[in-house]
Amino acid sequence: MIALIKYTDYLQKTMNQISSESFNERFSVELDCSSLPLIGQEIDCRYHETTAHFFEPILKVNNPILYWFEIVSDHRSRNIYDILVRLKQNNTLGRNLPAYKKTFRNWDSNILYVGKVKKGFVGRLTVHLGYYTNKHTQGLQLCHWAQNEKLKLRLHYVKFPYDLIDLIGLYENALAKELHPLLGKHK
Repeated sequence: MIALIKYTDYLQKTMNQISSESFNERFSVELDCSSLPLIGQEIDCRYHETTAHFFEPILKVNNPILYWFEIVSDHRSRNIYDILVRLKQNNTLGRNLPAYKKTFRNWDSNILYVGKVKKGFVGRLTVHLGYYTNKHTQGLQLCHWAQNEKLKLRLHYVKFPYDLIDLIGLYENALAKELHPLLGKHK
């Protein structure tokens, strides 16, 4: 019981340090999926000529991160959703795409995905771009389908203080409820 009380005190202290300034430092980077090459495992996507601009600003980010992919091209949400559902149901890619809501109806949303990572942001983005060697790790797998669709995205991310690492999942759920992403199940 003492451990629970100490942890509650720790969370309370951490929450008291949060202010609106905690979330003012928001970053974004553009991604033109039509330029994503299907590169082999022998090439490090972080430094490849077509993806280095995407990874360069985040290579040194070690904080917990809350992030979301915004669709900035003229694609309709319904079309992207239908493509992804078809790919996931048929397992056409041979890779693990994020879950989708069978009852999704927020077609005005231009948010593809909301996610969080406690550490290893670059590694998580490697999965989303589709360059991770383990095909079973869940992610957007963009180089395997979005290239042909000429999808353009903007990745937004917010660095969180290390003290909030245990609460980042709550923030992810709150943001997903506000943004209504096409993919991902958030409770």
